[in-house]
Amino acid sequence: MQSLIKKGAPVQAIKAGNYLELRYLKHRNTFPTTQKLDADHFVVLATGEIKEYSHEAKARIDNLKNLKRSFNELRYRVHENFSGARSELWVTLTYKENMKDAKRLSDDFRAFIKRLNEFVFGRKSKMGLDYIMVPEPQGRGAWHAHILMKRKDGQNFFIENGELAKIWGHGFVTVRRISESTNVANYLVSYLGDLPLNEAQNLQIPFDDEAVKEVQVEGQSKKFVKGARLFLYPKGMQYFRTSAGILKPEKYMTTKKETLREPQYAYEHEFKIDDDHKQKIQVEQYLFSKSGSKK
Repeated sequence: MQSLIKKGAPVQAIKAGNYLELRYLKHRNTFPTTQKLDADHFVVLATGEIKEYSHEAKARIDNLKNLKRSFNELRYRVHENFSGARSELWVTLTYKENMKDAKRLSDDFRAFIKRLNEFVFGRKSKMGLDYIMVPEPQGRGAWHAHILMKRKDGQNFFIENGELAKIWGHGFVTVRRISESTNVANYLVSYLGDLPLNEAQNLQIPFDDEAVKEVQVEGQSKKFVKGARLFLYPKGMQYFRTSAGILKPEKYMTTKKETLREPQYAYEHEFKIDDDHKQKIQVEQYLFSKSGSKK
């Protein structure tokens, strides 16, 4: 496969666990296509036409951009802190009723994690679980919560669904393990970001044909719209929250040649980030085995 980014190109490197991402700003047109006149109007420089801002549309686009950045940061945090070890669990919390209050979810989660730490380590212990919690909005307006959690001491960790449901106290729970061979970060982000095609259509969420993907769910083919769930998050909402022990990825400027010792990597892709200056960012992603060789 031909490489997207040249070896000597300046890149931003993001190292998170056994994951490496290189980001290269391929093109930037320094000549803007529009100029702001006031809070409500702008001029198209090529034609001189004066147009009115759609503040509602701009707010929606800005919110989506922020959520997409949060999605990327979530992926980096998961890569840095979780690998599918026996000390780690993926837990889903749901309500028995159609609970639509995001603040209540936040409050209930804080109380839950306190009770869970007391159950696992004892009331007087200073030990606690490390976690990443992601709220998930449903098409019908209800909220779920997904939590990746782990023991800091690396010991084997598991709780039966029934026992954890008692600790949660508001409805149902699902406890699952993720094997070491699973790309936990990409799987989680894809799981949380995508929406079934019929839900996206019923909610009149805008998407194009390229965003539709077909996957096997319990032996049956089902269509999803990539990233459609982002439209369901309220403006300004904190997309994920973490315990104090969750590590952040390492980010630095370098060149591709300085960063990589071998020319092969897991996969690569290119995408564009467009604004008034027409930026295009190329991205290459690498996944290494624990021994240091690439998968």
